[in-house]
Amino acid sequence: MLPADLKAIVSPKVAACLDYASTLVGVTEVPLGSNRAPDIDAWCREFGSPLGSYWCALYVGHVRKTHGLWVPSRDVGNCDEWVLQARERGLASSTPVPGAAAVFTNWSRHTSGRYKGQHDAVHISLVLRVTPRLEDLGGNTTLTGFSRNGDTVAKKGIDRNRILCWVLPGDTPAAAA
Repeated sequence: MLPADLKAIVSPKVAACLDYASTLVGVTEVPLGSNRAPDIDAWCREFGSPLGSYWCALYVGHVRKTHGLWVPSRDVGNCDEWVLQARERGLASSTPVPGAAAVFTNWSRHTSGRYKGQHDAVHISLVLRVTPRLEDLGGNTTLTGFSRNGDTVAKKGIDRNRILCWVLPGDTPAAAA
């Protein structure tokens, strides 16, 4: 359940999204290292991604879509697509807020294709809180440290040095247009 201090500062949609995302903490790959489990496979099917795909963006997409928050119109399982479309929609931000997607990078740039010139987005999670500590709920992660291909949904602190941008929830009328 979402702490009362957070419910007081977020929209009802964001509160419901974060509540739901919290219930998924502990979803774990079976077997470990397979990128598979009943919930994970369902998220792959929901967004048309092959079974066994990296699933961090699928977890974030599922919980945000379920509660009416913005998700990319295509390739939801691709972190780079989140950045590209968020920038086009004015939803990419340099400031975190609860319910935003935290997009992590390795600071290399794409040299060709659809994302040419864009920093490589390698992982994504959902911002749970900004104060008193910056925390996220992330899928395809590990219980400690950073991994872009872990095996569980976990709540952790966010390393700001790896952040490319924050993708705002898009739950306001101006952002949803």
